[in-house]
Amino acid sequence: MVFTHYCTRKEKETSWWVGSWVGDEDGRGYDGYWKSGSMHGSGTYNWPNGDNYEGNWVKGTRTEYGTLTYSNGDVYKGNWKGDKRNGQGTAIWFLGDEDTYDTYVGNWTNNLENGTGLYIWSSGASYNGSWKNGKLNGKGTYTFSDGSYFIGTFANGRFSKGTLL
Repeated sequence: MVFTHYCTRKEKETSWWVGSWVGDEDGRGYDGYWKSGSMHGSGTYNWPNGDNYEGNWVKGTRTEYGTLTYSNGDVYKGNWKGDKRNGQGTAIWFLGDEDTYDTYVGNWTNNLENGTGLYIWSSGASYNGSWKNGKLNGKGTYTFSDGSYFIGTFANGRFSKGTLL
């Protein structure tokens, strides 16, 4: 693999650089800030498959706030820690066309829905409540696409106790 590294300037007597590198053979590349040889600060990274991340980097990992746009159109916009979705964020998953998608807005831990969040399915159904390891877990409200809803407790992604209205 051959890499081309372009640096446009070096900050005063520090190890901060602004510039780009491009992987000539596979198309991956980065444009942004560098520190001590790692992507560090604001920058954009492009993968060969068309995925793209624009946001903050710390020592070569996605950290703090950024947007990951997948080649199929899916998007995650929010907080990162150690290259994983962590903190508040929004994900949109497209299901075949631009008018059919699922959306999640809420908290994340290690790339999974965790804490409080709202998930809206393309069918019109939604869940607003607690999540654990990517599953409905704890108190919440599940609204069916016909407008009826279940208020109560969920365990491991399933209805547990509550009232169907």
